[in-house]
Amino acid sequence: MQAMEEVRQFLASPRYARSLVLRMEDGTLVVGKGPAPSPADGELRIRCDPVAQQFVFAFLATPDDPDPWTRACAPGEWRRVLERILHK
Repeated sequence: MQAMEEVRQFLASPRYARSLVLRMEDGTLVVGKGPAPSPADGELRIRCDPVAQQFVFAFLATPDDPDPWTRACAPGEWRRVLERILHK
């Protein structure tokens, strides 16, 4: 859980806080764009899998997206991977 708190704090920093809205949902950090995000705009879901020792990022273009884009990485890589996702 500490790892997810680090991700949440990173996204709550002034660099991203103005353009992102964060919420936790069943241990997953859900990231939306804009002051009033809509699931129709897509959302990034971030979770930490302690068993596999990895972070998993999934972008859902729509709430019922049957095949979301996903990317997994080692715990030490989450910041680099997340910044790349956010700047794409």
